[in-house]
This record gives sequence, structure tokens and C-alpha cells, in this order.
Amino acid sequence: MRRVIIISLLLLLLVVISACSKITVTNNGLDLYHEKLYFFLDSLAEEIDCEDPRNQDLCVLKEAIENENISQCEQLLSDLFKFDCYTKIAELKQDFSICDQHDITPDERSNFAGMHIQRFLCYENVIIAKGNLQLCKETFEEKEGQNACYRDFAGVTADVTICDTKIDEPEDKTFCYIYVAEASGDISLCDDKIEDEYYKQGCYTNVALATEDKSICDEMVTLEEFKRDC
Repeated sequence: MRRVIIISLLLLLLVVISACSKITVTNNGLDLYHEKLYFFLDSLAEEIDCEDPRNQDLCVLKEAIENENISQCEQLLSDLFKFDCYTKIAELKQDFSICDQHDITPDERSNFAGMHIQRFLCYENVIIAKGNLQLCKETFEEKEGQNACYRDFAGVTADVTICDTKIDEPEDKTFCYIYVAEASGDISLCDDKIEDEYYKQGCYTNVALATEDKSICDEMVTLEEFKRDC
């Protein structure tokens, strides 16, 4: 089923308890995060015919990631393939400096938290790979970036206390609860933490799709625009 991510920061890429210790991620939360983050990595799980010129970028991307070789990232023709390449290798090596090696063309429309959104997402992905929530504040100076990082980190770890204690901005806090509900499959968070009915309906829908529970769609989702996605 097609996933619904309502006004997610990660979709903008197309035109996340303060502690220094490691924090365990949930497999489901990390899978959901990477599904939102990367463009082509799902395709690498399939058999690729590298003799077909149409698969050139996919084959280079696969080899670069398997070898953790950033020099191969520059051989890619597509900027989105390059994003996947640098960001995945940065994640695997847990190395912020790899994000900086991606030469991104400045674009005012793609600015977020004082930097290009692709670089922001690469940094954020390294923070999540390191499992260190404190790095959200240490890495991003602007509150906008810190809140986005807390929100996505909470979604990966399914830790609702991050939403409760780290985020003050109401909309970011709401999305934080949606991400945690989605990752944990806990539909009660939609009712207990979200007051706005529209976002509550979106929360139900995301949980239904993440858990593949059609009964949530049938019994709890009432807005037509969300029912279509369920």
C-alpha cells in the first residue's frame, strides 16, 4: 500500500531525553525513516542487469555502496543518485565529513535550517546512525533544524518522550507524535497526543499503512482524502 507522509520535511527533498549515550533504534522505525529518505536504494535489492545502459547509475550506486567508495559517487549522472550515494556511505561510516564532500549546487528553494536540505538530511542520517540524540543540538544551530532532527530521531527510536520534552513548536511536536505512532504501531498515541482532528486522521492513516491494518481504515479513518490512501 502507498504510504502517506503528511507534509513531511523529507518530502521537501523532491522540488529527527537528551543523552550522550547510544540510543537503540527500532527496526521498523529505521526502515520507515530510510523509506522516506532514500530515492533508489530499494531498487538495489533487486537483480540488476548492468549490461543495460539504462541501469548505469544503479550499477555504479550499488558498487559504490558495497565498497563504501565515495569516489564512485561522482561518476553518477543524477543528483538524486549522488544524494543516495554520499548519504548512504556517510551513514555506513558514521562520518559527517562525507556529507560535505557532496558538491551541491546552491538553491534558495532547497534551503533548510541554514543549509541545503540534502546536506541537512545527510547530517541527520549520520546522527541517527550514531544513535546520539544530543548531536541534534550540537550539529544544527537553528531551532528549525534541531526540531526536525528530534522529530525524525523520535520516529526511528519510537521514543515519545523526545516529542514531549525536546520539541516546543506545536506542528513539529504533532508530526513527532505521528512518526512515533507509525513506528511503534501504537494507535493510542493518535488519540492521546494529537488534538487537531485533521492530523489525528492522518496519524490513523499512517499507522494503518505501516501496520497493514485495514480495520483502522474501516473503523477510524473518516476523512475521504485519507480513506483513499487507506
